Amino acid sequence: MKNYLKTLTCIAISLSTTFASFAQSSYSSSTSTTEWTKKNTAYFTANAISTGLNYGRLVSVSDNGMVNFSGGIGSGILLSSENSLHGVIEVSYLSKKKVHHFEPGIGALVALSSTSDDSSNPAIFFGYLGYRYQKPTGGLMIKAGVRGHYIPGLNSFFNAIGSPGTGFIVHTIISPTFSIGYAF
Repeated sequence: MKNYLKTLTCIAISLSTTFASFAQSSYSSSTSTTEWTKKNTAYFTANAISTGLNYGRLVSVSDNGMVNFSGGIGSGILLSSENSLHGVIEVSYLSKKKVHHFEPGIGALVALSSTSDDSSNPAIFFGYLGYRYQKPTGGLMIKAGVRGHYIPGLNSFFNAIGSPGTGFIVHTIISPTFSIGYAF
């Protein structure tokens, strides 16, 4: 009887270690993320505030996520009667999924030059929530979402929105935004 119990115990231990190792290897392969080989992106962006050309670089921060650092140059649309040149900086987060990503981010537009006589061109800050289509192996990149802009400044700077004046005001504008580009 003792030999019978020893044999059953040995079989049970060998089966449990076999299934445990199989379960662990299948679990680790199912949770591995896709290798992102193309981390640079050049793209065109358009929204109610501005249009511009941007460059972005993805930096891995964990097994499940990346941070996108973007910069670009563009021209204003809504806030001035004449176009002005501005720089854009943006930081956003992406999951390391295969192609479809939720992308929250923050950024700022800073005036580089203005054709207006008014020299008070404050920075325009924004928050972004959107969808991003991008394959880890590169190619087409599409972003679509909503930007909420926080615009501090003098009333005279915002003559396209309100009547001119000298009082300090803050505007907020929510606008749809769309980007298309190429990941390489």
